[in-house]
Amino acid sequence: MTTELEGPFVVERRGCRLHYWTAGREGSPLVFTHGYTMNHRMFELQVQAFRPEHRVLVWDVRGHGLSKPLAEEFSVPDCADDLAAVLDDAGISKATHVGHSMGGYIVQELAFRQPERMQSMVMLSTTCLTWRPPRVQTLGGPITQALLGAWPHRWTTSQIGWIAGLSSRARHHAVEAASCLTKQERTQVWGALLGAYHHEPDYRIGCPVLIMHGQWDVVVGAGLIRALAPGWAAREPNGRSEVIPWAAHNANQDNPGFVNQAIREFLAGNRGDVPRVASAF
Repeated sequence: MTTELEGPFVVERRGCRLHYWTAGREGSPLVFTHGYTMNHRMFELQVQAFRPEHRVLVWDVRGHGLSKPLAEEFSVPDCADDLAAVLDDAGISKATHVGHSMGGYIVQELAFRQPERMQSMVMLSTTCLTWRPPRVQTLGGPITQALLGAWPHRWTTSQIGWIAGLSSRARHHAVEAASCLTKQERTQVWGALLGAYHHEPDYRIGCPVLIMHGQWDVVVGAGLIRALAPGWAAREPNGRSEVIPWAAHNANQDNPGFVNQAIREFLAGNRGDVPRVASAF
């Protein structure tokens, strides 16, 4: 994919050199934000699919990929400000944002703070940031954070790979990307994600939002993302949900054909009468 991307471009902010890449020159902007311990390369197949008709931007969240160092503090609000800085540097005022897992939190926080930047949103394998934290996460989160600090670094990296996806593509990327973070960085970022929720009972996302998750996603409470997605979509005035077949947490890598087509339909305002590609292993 490196030959298809322009960059990296660098934005220095709060002790971190944020790296981003762009592809395509015409069409409405499409911005991808990756998940916990991943990097921009998890969207390779989305860049290939959408660059002919969109200006695509991918980036490495601070502490991930080439965006180093993590700096002393890590928080979702700070990452949302990082994303805004990247968009400003790229000259993008408004875009469709695709956020995977942690990236979904970052996009939601940016939408909460600066809704004018959102043309539409695609939430992939993530949960609603403005609900009360699910009880299973409140109780289990501190345990998982302690285990991240105690488990051997190499063993944790391997487990991230197995949890991430069903396909060798997804697992290989997850292991490679997670290896770029130290044990301390992983623990620090995970703790920040656990504390990122802020309950806003009257808040609703003001733009169209597509909420997608893999059929076999077991991240967070052995399936919490899958359990909460329909209710979240029903809560949003312009929300809809999709289940991605034959896919786990990194669903855009497990089944890119389905995910890409679902995004296209969503962008076009299509409610699903176009035949789907069921799998793309």
